[in-house]
Amino acid sequence: MPHLILPWEQISPQYHQGTILLGSGASTAVSSSLGYGSLLQYAHRAGLLSDDVNQLFDFFNTCDFELILRLVWQASNVNRSLQIPDNRTHDAYVRVRESLIQAVRAVHPEYDHVSARLPSMYHFLKGFEPDELSRCG
Repeated sequence: MPHLILPWEQISPQYHQGTILLGSGASTAVSSSLGYGSLLQYAHRAGLLSDDVNQLFDFFNTCDFELILRLVWQASNVNRSLQIPDNRTHDAYVRVRESLIQAVRAVHPEYDHVSARLPSMYHFLKGFEPDELSRCG
């Protein structure tokens, strides 16, 4: 029998005071401009992507910056482990990372555009304990 995705309200009692891990989906729930498709569109329009970075997105047929970063990082590690000189792969990684950072900074919503959502987010998140690794001090 396939696993079903159940509504949070139905399973939340099992996770009271648990730990939550937020990913990029949490950002896109706040603002669709932070989705990878929107970020890639912005990066194209703003000329943030070099030809080799465009080739990576085209070759892997994706708009997922994290996937591209992971693939290029792995390729760089393979080259290093096999002692294959390859600055181009590392440089591509840096360019993808920098274009993602610049795109996020440029499209990140202003506080005024998301402030109405913050109280409900706070109410939801305060039911979880911070992870020991994320605590400072």
